[in-house]
Amino acid sequence: FSILAHYAQTGTPAWDWEMACLLTALPQPARVKLDGSMLEQGRAESPRAFLIRVIDQLKGASTELIEQTLQWLRGQVGGAAQRIAAEERCLSWMQLRQMARSGMEIGSHGLTHRSLVRLPHAEAIAEIRDSKPLIESQVGAPCAHFAFPFGSLRDYNQTLITEVQQA
Repeated sequence: FSILAHYAQTGTPAWDWEMACLLTALPQPARVKLDGSMLEQGRAESPRAFLIRVIDQLKGASTELIEQTLQWLRGQVGGAAQRIAAEERCLSWMQLRQMARSGMEIGSHGLTHRSLVRLPHAEAIAEIRDSKPLIESQVGAPCAHFAFPFGSLRDYNQTLITEVQQA
């Protein structure tokens, strides 16, 4: 089972899952304020296709830009945002420790669920290297596996695979 260490640490939903929940709470057609401009759902574009387009725009973005976008969306949906944050949060360290004690292996999916290929190299390496000791210290078991965020051929490369092997 691979986890996003940052979200286990903070007890919040993964950014792209929260985005999906917030976008479904918006009236259609949806709009998202993204880095100062508006990204709008096309008339013939399905809500799912729009969500994929928004996530694709953000999966290599800074955590600050992702948070700004989420903040804007939270403001658009009002009270539903608090319900989403409470109901859709990631597993806690306590839950993950229980899973590990029951024999489940806990692996890493990085820290913040961003496409490592799209990040500056040092940030991508930090996502790989920093998640492992955090998981091991919190879960109390070895973290021997890594699943690349998004997992498509566009989201990892041989350099990153080598970094995972070294970590």
